[in-house]
Amino acid sequence: MSTKGWSVHFSVAPAIAPVIGGWILGWSQWPAIFWFLVLFSAVLWFATWRVLPETHPPEARLPPVPSRLLRDYVGIFLNPRFQRLAAASAFNFGALFLYIASAPAFVLDLLKLSEQQFAWFFVPTIGGMAAGAWVSGRSAGRVGGARLVALGFAASALAMAYNLGYNLLADVPRVPWAVLPMSLNAFGIALVFPVITLVIIDMFPGHRGSASSLQAFTSLVLNALIAGVLSPMISGSGMMLVLTATAFLAVGWGFWRWEVAAMRRAVGTRG
Repeated sequence: MSTKGWSVHFSVAPAIAPVIGGWILGWSQWPAIFWFLVLFSAVLWFATWRVLPETHPPEARLPPVPSRLLRDYVGIFLNPRFQRLAAASAFNFGALFLYIASAPAFVLDLLKLSEQQFAWFFVPTIGGMAAGAWVSGRSAGRVGGARLVALGFAASALAMAYNLGYNLLADVPRVPWAVLPMSLNAFGIALVFPVITLVIIDMFPGHRGSASSLQAFTSLVLNALIAGVLSPMISGSGMMLVLTATAFLAVGWGFWRWEVAAMRRAVGTRG
């Protein structure tokens, strides 16, 4: 799977899951969700075993030696450039994941919708992600990576500005206006994520899988903190959600600008 395709699947998965969960709750009790996950895992395992062969040449594979793998992971993680890029990607997506983690409160309490209406929030989000991935793919080789990242952050910033204005002006948030910012934010993220991921894996040509998985781990740790700590504290307020999401976006943008400045200094030093 290409980096663009991987990023789309990685980002869409947490968005579409609540929709499926809402459908399941519509016809059964909550334990059915876990039985669905068991069945889904079994189907994935079988599909991987039967139709997803290993494509990496045997001579290029790294031996699964725990000490060597740990040493590689530590070396990648301690790389300052990796830390800047991984943080830029993680905080950028964190601005959207805050709403995904807060979906029950956002959809049911703030938007006053039912469990079967989660699609009002997630379909526009997935649509924005898919549109951004399409634009990213069409722009490959035509538009520079740094420009795409700048456009992606600009789209997300515009989404935050609209969301803030809407929450200031609207007494009660309503669809579709309250969910349009998520679609635009997802569009921007889909422009940023593939570029940063490609930069990271190109930094470690002999350890692309390790670098990619460590980037995903960084994002997942932040997402876990958002879902388990931050979201329960602020999900009852639409204004707190948008302010916190804006802060996440600003931090991600700050890390990206730090990376751009560091690369310019490096080029100037070599010159």
